Amino acid sequence: MEKKLKVLECIDQFLPEVNGSIRTIYNYSKYLSKSCDVTIATLGKSPAGIKLPFPVVYSEANGLTTQFCNKLRRVKWDIIHIHSPFKLAKFAIHLAKEQNCAIVSTIHTNFVRKYETQGMLGRIKTKQVINTYNQMDELFVPSPYVAEDLKTRGINCKFSYLPLSSDITPAQDIDSLSKYANRQWSIKATDNVLISIGNLRDTKRIGFALQALKLAKDKGFDFKYFVVGEGEMRESLQRLTNYLGLDKNVAFTGYLGDSDLCPLLARSNLLLLPTTYDLFGLAKVEAAAMHTAGLYIKDSYVSNEVFDGINGYTSLNNIEAYSDNILRAFSNRKQLAAVGDTASTELYASWESCTSALLERLTAIAAEHHTLSKKLKSSKGK
Repeated sequence: MEKKLKVLECIDQFLPEVNGSIRTIYNYSKYLSKSCDVTIATLGKSPAGIKLPFPVVYSEANGLTTQFCNKLRRVKWDIIHIHSPFKLAKFAIHLAKEQNCAIVSTIHTNFVRKYETQGMLGRIKTKQVINTYNQMDELFVPSPYVAEDLKTRGINCKFSYLPLSSDITPAQDIDSLSKYANRQWSIKATDNVLISIGNLRDTKRIGFALQALKLAKDKGFDFKYFVVGEGEMRESLQRLTNYLGLDKNVAFTGYLGDSDLCPLLARSNLLLLPTTYDLFGLAKVEAAAMHTAGLYIKDSYVSNEVFDGINGYTSLNNIEAYSDNILRAFSNRKQLAAVGDTASTELYASWESCTSALLERLTAIAAEHHTLSKKLKSSKGK
């Protein structure tokens, strides 16, 4: 019987907290556990009443504890996979050296870019993050754009491009979902519907989208725009909406579960995702699953694999251009729908296929590390 790969997934926060990174690690681990021995190590106290299909080791404290570290040391890992370059990463690097096993990282957020503009403290954090990543055998990123950006900022290890997926699976009956959304949200069949999804923070640039829509409305464009999600900027965005005179066009829905989100996404004609900060853009995959086209900023991370007018739309990074491209997309609703259909086949990937690609890399890297270690040991013995 072939020996199962032993994989340790490390993240500073896990369930019951929920964010994009945690959802990614949960899905990775769920599918990896079908073919290898995967364990998640995380900080914090273990939650009551949550049953998972794989083991999770909690530190039972805000930081590392001796008991926690020793428990992880008792297993001989083939590869360690970190998901954050902070608290747990330092111990993971030390553990990998102790056990002479491979260590890799998935980059969920470009902390190098985030910190480098934050003065002296930011520069110190930037150096720490770069040092952590440069100790990896390989870095996994969701886009070649991310790899090229990080290389220019001093990260010099090997990169692999691994796409991510969503919990939402492709819709089979878009028409029925759309009609359901029409009833739920008082939408007419002829209405032009736009949507944005995600945490309401400045990096999502919802204010940018609102200003673009104001310009479009001034040119006679009528629409309904649904802003799905919660966050620190909700109140200020609602004030901006009122100031721009868009209160009858825009609805802030708050958080929506998949049963409500999927019909609204299926009914929406266009996803607005003008972020230049997000590395992947989960909303792009969710929209593609519902056959909905998106409008992205040209050469942004999330515009990777988007071909303008074919499987999505791209715009220059200014409000006027973004507004013009909204009007361009809606100038031909039939073509807009066709672009959404193409997005569903070209921009969506299942978690099974994403995890299969991850497992292939983890297996290869672990094997390469093992082979190299044997050669080094052999050469020292001569």
